[in-house]
Amino acid sequence: MTSTLRTLHFKLLTHGTGQGEIHTCGQEIDRKYDIVPSVVCAMCCLFGIIYCFFGYRCFKAIMFLTGLMFGSIVIFMLCYKERVLDTQLSMEASVGIGLGIGILCGLVTMLVRSVGLFMVGLLLGLLAALA
Repeated sequence: MTSTLRTLHFKLLTHGTGQGEIHTCGQEIDRKYDIVPSVVCAMCCLFGIIYCFFGYRCFKAIMFLTGLMFGSIVIFMLCYKERVLDTQLSMEASVGIGLGIGILCGLVTMLVRSVGLFMVGLLLGLLAALA
């Protein structure tokens, strides 16, 4: 144990100066998070847990969540990044439009089974491509 501590102490010594000071890291962790990516990641994690534990039992709900997630994220990104009628939409307007279209996409994927299965496969393919 003492040889391990001595090795660690040796690696932390300053090189070439002959001093016995140990380097300490004085940098702080930057914790400035953007709200939109944080909410999207939290939503995806929550939906992933629901998919994992309640997938086949709540098949219609899974289809709705898939359409909601896909539709709202895509439309939000389009509205937030692109100009509409030569004006930039605010964050709140982009979120409202994204959620409205996401609910419509969720209803379509829930009621039309083939569209829902396609959407689940599409999201799984996108996940595999990004990983």
